[in-house]
Amino acid sequence: MLDYRDILNKYFVIKLSVREISRQTGMSKSGIQKFIHVFEKCEDLDFPLPPGITNAGIAMKVYGNPDNGA
Repeated sequence: MLDYRDILNKYFVIKLSVREISRQTGMSKSGIQKFIHVFEKCEDLDFPLPPGITNAGIAMKVYGNPDNGA
């Protein structure tokens, strides 16, 4: 699983560019851009992140539950 917390910290706290985050994480620029875009549209989660939230928790809030019966 991707380290969503790391990506968000690099983007919002350190203010790294998507290009630099891509270089450091090995993830594509477009993948990072898509994640940040979806994160910013998420109504259930904002930055700074709530204490104790995990990468799985971030993924569930941002992308929803894949086992929701849809």
